[in-house]
Amino acid sequence: MCASCGTETRMLIDNLCHDCYRSIHKLLKPPSQVEVTLCRSCFSYLDRGNWRIVKGYDIIDIIKRCIEYKVESKIKPLGEVKALWIEVSLSEVPTAKEKILVEIRVLGRVHPSMEYYNEAYKLQARVKYELCPNCRAVIAKKEKATVQVRAKDRKLDEREVEEIVKMAMKELGKLYERDRGAVLIDEVVSNGIIDFKLASLNAARKLAHSIQEKYTGKITETVKQIGISRTGRRIVRVTIRVLLPPVKRGEVILLNKTPYLVKDFSRRAVKLINLTNFKEESISTSKIFKEDIKRIELSEVRKALVMSVNPPFITLMLLDDYTIVDLRREVIPIWIKEGSTVNLLVLNNNFYLFPSNY
Repeated sequence: MCASCGTETRMLIDNLCHDCYRSIHKLLKPPSQVEVTLCRSCFSYLDRGNWRIVKGYDIIDIIKRCIEYKVESKIKPLGEVKALWIEVSLSEVPTAKEKILVEIRVLGRVHPSMEYYNEAYKLQARVKYELCPNCRAVIAKKEKATVQVRAKDRKLDEREVEEIVKMAMKELGKLYERDRGAVLIDEVVSNGIIDFKLASLNAARKLAHSIQEKYTGKITETVKQIGISRTGRRIVRVTIRVLLPPVKRGEVILLNKTPYLVKDFSRRAVKLINLTNFKEESISTSKIFKEDIKRIELSEVRKALVMSVNPPFITLMLLDDYTIVDLRREVIPIWIKEGSTVNLLVLNNNFYLFPSNY
């Protein structure tokens, strides 16, 4: 017999029938009310002191997910919980004073001898709107870090500038999905240099790393203190410099008195084509920054039309003065064909050929 309701049954737990035992022992203890803090600009969510990005299809979906996360984090299970559902009643963006109804449904049991059963709980939620630090910085145009892109002993050309700026915009678009500070506050492009000013140090470092990876650059980072906050913390501004190699793709250089065509860059090396034998060689990134390199000016490179190819002889006509030049080559690359245009470089009375599309 149940000690509480008097029902006669053999299924007793602590002298109570299952119904009375369930009425005293709940499956979980829900919070009476929850408050979530959202950024009014980017709708990131403040979670235990950290602003987190919640992925969702629209603003209402994001708010619902934030409330669900908060409610779930505040629930204290008191029995065995097999399944849990949280439903937020929300059809439009709520105001800061609006109360939002939340229903919790749970499947479980409070004692191993019981069958699984359902319980439901109701509570209220409120949304508090603030600006996250990243959005405050963006609105105030307050940069936390600057990414400087430079090249050693030369200026960036127009093609490099265009490529790097385009790549930076694409990379920041990807970073914004995870870091709302990945916003370009200012962009300075002047006289062969690029500066990207960002609201997020983390985004700046990742952007600098991406540029370094693609263009085989070197990274240096400097920190400058610009003030002290009201709480006594140092306020700093970080400058991250990405230094690109002294050579660029498609350029002809002299290295150890040998002419090379710069073919491409990899993560740790620069790929070169030796113009004396057309063989590909690689030089490490660290070495390319240290070597004494002479860059060949475009004015020294002449265009020539291939008149005939009769191995081992090649007959060329210079397009600027129509001079005929006969060259002997033991190895003739497949890109040298009759009727094609090639680049010709003359150094110390030696003739070097390379494709005209570089």
